[in-house]
Amino acid sequence: MCAASMAEHKFKIGEIVYFQSLSERKIRSGRCQIIGRSPAQDGKFQYVIRSEYDNHERVVKESELSRY
Repeated sequence: MCAASMAEHKFKIGEIVYFQSLSERKIRSGRCQIIGRSPAQDGKFQYVIRSEYDNHERVVKESELSRY
């Protein structure tokens, strides 16, 4: 098996994390909850999060999240 296929998600569903947008999107940073996970795309995991600030759901990259 190659290393990429053995990679795992860093965060679990239900976990509270801190979101910081690294893209050009104008989205407020802050606390959010992981509500879903996606398989790796281009070697990078994505998550569905729900912001505690505006209650919106978004798909974000794992690199935009950190432990709260």
